[in-house]
Amino acid sequence: VLSVLGRSKVNVSKQEAQLEELVKKWNEVKLGFNTAKENVAPIQEGEGDRIKGDVKTFTDKAREYRIGFQKKPFFQFPTGYIASYPVLDMSNAEVKALEVEAQGLQDFANMFEFPDEMKAANELLHECREELIFMKDVWDTSMLVEVQFSDWRTTLWADIKTDMMEDSTKQYVKEVKGLPKKVRTTNAYLGVDASVKNFLTSIPLVADLRSPDMRDRHWAMLMEATAVHFVIDDKFKLDDLLALQLHKFEDEVGEIVDRAQKEAKMELTLVKLEEVWSKVEWVFSQHKDTDVHTVKLGEEDFEALEDNQVVVQGMIANRYMKTFEEPILGWNKKLMNVYDVNQIMSEIQRTWAYLESLFIHSEEVKKELPEAAARFKDIDTEIKRILSEFKSVGNVVESASKEGLYKGLEKQQGELEICE
Repeated sequence: VLSVLGRSKVNVSKQEAQLEELVKKWNEVKLGFNTAKENVAPIQEGEGDRIKGDVKTFTDKAREYRIGFQKKPFFQFPTGYIASYPVLDMSNAEVKALEVEAQGLQDFANMFEFPDEMKAANELLHECREELIFMKDVWDTSMLVEVQFSDWRTTLWADIKTDMMEDSTKQYVKEVKGLPKKVRTTNAYLGVDASVKNFLTSIPLVADLRSPDMRDRHWAMLMEATAVHFVIDDKFKLDDLLALQLHKFEDEVGEIVDRAQKEAKMELTLVKLEEVWSKVEWVFSQHKDTDVHTVKLGEEDFEALEDNQVVVQGMIANRYMKTFEEPILGWNKKLMNVYDVNQIMSEIQRTWAYLESLFIHSEEVKKELPEAAARFKDIDTEIKRILSEFKSVGNVVESASKEGLYKGLEKQQGELEICE
């Protein structure tokens, strides 16, 4: 700029002198900076070593705390939720203090460009923090369960709602199962899990004695076996029922209870089958760029299907099956229909999709094999109609149980084999 002004005969000598002075001062500043940096380097290095030492000391401290943390009483089920909460609160304060200290060291480590030095300590504290949160979840669940169970035990016989108790206990089982996997090996988790499952195991007996399946003959058998005539009056409580020592007549009473329990279990299983399979739908996939959707049974649903077929076969083999013979045989047929239809549809769709590219989209093939192409066109129309119906119905049991469906699918499979 000054050069341009000079060529324009503007007097810039004063400004040039000022600029030279500024350049001189800037060079002096740079020289001073380099000198200062060299002078500070040993101090900085020493301070960095000191901070590294502090980090190592803190890491050892965190490691030692972690060892003690893992021995905290809230990891043990016998401690109970009442005693565990204060220890959790105290441990939370301890971990918080360590986290604050760790953050201060992390700031220094970041400043001196060795942030990874804090990695080990941070991981130790993270594990403690995570387990504190998870263990509080365990004890919150334990409190919810134990308070409810204690309340139920005081319930009078006339007020006992076994369905509600069993359903609620099953929900508790799900809640316990839904707790973080990391704590599932702790004694506290195992204790809560066992408590819920043990109560759930006791509920079927209560359900059997109150259910419609407990006929007068069952009560008569029970009284005869125990040689005790009892009356369920307005003072009889759930806890009294659970306290009955029926095991003294194990063989006789076991037969009676087994009958009632297995009948109830079969009924419950049938309800569950209805509940589960009323919601299971085919997995649909769009076929190429068309409005046609192929179908298959989801992987988890297929596993459930195989499991449920085993369960149904078990009920068929049960000597008490007669009570629920019709629905059991009905589910046996429904699940077989789902299995068979899923298998044959998989084979049909694979062959159909392959032949479609030949007989529908290839004009050359149509000309060379007109009869086969005409045959496939009819097959294609029928398969698309079936797939459309599956899409419309959705539910696997309902669609697979349609009268004549499987026979029609076998026919289409045979037609496809001819086209091949």
